[in-house]
Amino acid sequence: KVVDAHNGELSVSAATDRGNGAVYHNGEKMVISFFSNRDAYIKVYHIDVNGKMKLIFPNKYYSDNFVRKETLVQIPGRNYPFAFVLGKPYGTEFIKVIASTTQFKDIEKSFKDLGKATKGLMVRGLTIKQKKGDLAETLIRYTIVK
Repeated sequence: KVVDAHNGELSVSAATDRGNGAVYHNGEKMVISFFSNRDAYIKVYHIDVNGKMKLIFPNKYYSDNFVRKETLVQIPGRNYPFAFVLGKPYGTEFIKVIASTTQFKDIEKSFKDLGKATKGLMVRGLTIKQKKGDLAETLIRYTIVK
């Protein structure tokens, strides 16, 4: 089962093409897959080895962040005009996927340094309630080696 949601609450899960905790070598490409149990809008953040955070989806190459329920989505997809190529600095990095039943009011500029990710952002609960819709999030990790 990809998503285990209770009482119809929004739930999202994600993984790299090699699974959570995967190891990639310098220059290899990575694909991120995610799945939501309800129609949702998605934001995906990259948190590098140094804790710097960037919005990587939606982005300037693919701005449509709406996904249909129970549809496995891969970014970049086969027809996307970009790839995620891994490199220095080496070490453990994170991908944060956030799903919302309503469109986000704040979509940061893609690939722009958003500053240091706080511990609270990285480890807060997987599901919280918003006033105008549901919000769910998940965190995956991977390691880049030489």
